[in-house]
Amino acid sequence: MDIPEYLKRLHDDCLRLLPRIKFDKHHPLHFALLSLYLSLIEFVGCILILMDNRGRLGVPSVFRTFLETYIEFHNLVRDPKYGNNIEANDKKEWLRILKAARDTKNPYLSGYTALPNLPEVIAKTEDELLNLKKRGFEPLSIRARFQRADMIEVFDSLYNFLCTEAHSNKRALIDRHAEIDGDDYELVVYKNALDAEYLYLDSAAGLLVSATVSIHKKMGTDAVEEAASFSRALDAVRAAYKDGA
Repeated sequence: MDIPEYLKRLHDDCLRLLPRIKFDKHHPLHFALLSLYLSLIEFVGCILILMDNRGRLGVPSVFRTFLETYIEFHNLVRDPKYGNNIEANDKKEWLRILKAARDTKNPYLSGYTALPNLPEVIAKTEDELLNLKKRGFEPLSIRARFQRADMIEVFDSLYNFLCTEAHSNKRALIDRHAEIDGDDYELVVYKNALDAEYLYLDSAAGLLVSATVSIHKKMGTDAVEEAASFSRALDAVRAAYKDGA
């Protein structure tokens, strides 16, 4: 079994185990954890669809969002109070939108501009964010979130490459479309798959396995051992890689 086939099986197995997770709809931690976990499954589904339908160009950008989602999930599993940082980030981003609606004539924000109580909504959101900050829960930069997850090395390496893809930097354009031959090159569309894609698939598999074990442990389901078996299956796939690729 190769890594694309394994990832497809893992995606389907994660879906199969979902009904065994019981949660309290009124528990904010349950909502946050499960919503993040469900997003991880769906992002893997998106990656698989792209891989199967000439959409390889979109894989790094989807994987970047998958990775950021995993960071939030991982931090929340480790520390339930991290939910307050997620809340602070949410307030911060809403304030950016609401204040832009108040202060500019942005036509895309006209629905918010028309709110009759917009000043009150802004003031309430500001008070809520200030209260979170007073309690020590600041909005965190993406770097700070990776740092909190003890994954700063990933931020300074793989994540950088993912960002260049998302922003269509020169490095990404060369990788996507240039076929170099000595001092000459040709520009092509739908270039052959790069080995890097398998790094994304392998990483997505490893992180989804980790998240699956964590969610079933956290929610106390009877599927913890079965989820752990996904890790052993991934080890077997990795052991078959040739030349350490």
